[in-house]
Amino acid sequence: MVAAGGSPDGEKWVVPDSLRGPVRQVPTNLAIRMLSCELLDHEVKALVGEFITEASLCYLRPVEAPMNFDRQARFGDALRGSARMVYEGWEEFRMAIEGDGHPEEVRESIRQGKAALISRLQAAVDRLRALPDSII
Repeated sequence: MVAAGGSPDGEKWVVPDSLRGPVRQVPTNLAIRMLSCELLDHEVKALVGEFITEASLCYLRPVEAPMNFDRQARFGDALRGSARMVYEGWEEFRMAIEGDGHPEEVRESIRQGKAALISRLQAAVDRLRALPDSII
């Protein structure tokens, strides 16, 4: 595992090995994992698309002024924090769909996991859209 920058709560996040490939960008790898799940409905897939789009657009926005190290670090923290937020929602959903127990309990767990994933995806998209400019 590789240590990455901060999160909204100020903690360091250790990027899981599962998000280190097939490409170098954590949001892209996370999107690939989520879109590979046949149990995600189109509502969630659309939000995954928005998430990866906004993460990619962060690199394309015009820069108003050169970014100093501090601004670059804050920008990177926002990107990693958004990926962490979505990853935690994804893991909650993934654990729910792999859960055992009474069918009604499992269905409720999946419903709650999906709701949490949707909430985290939307929050991450909103956070990325709010970033003022690019890192390049």
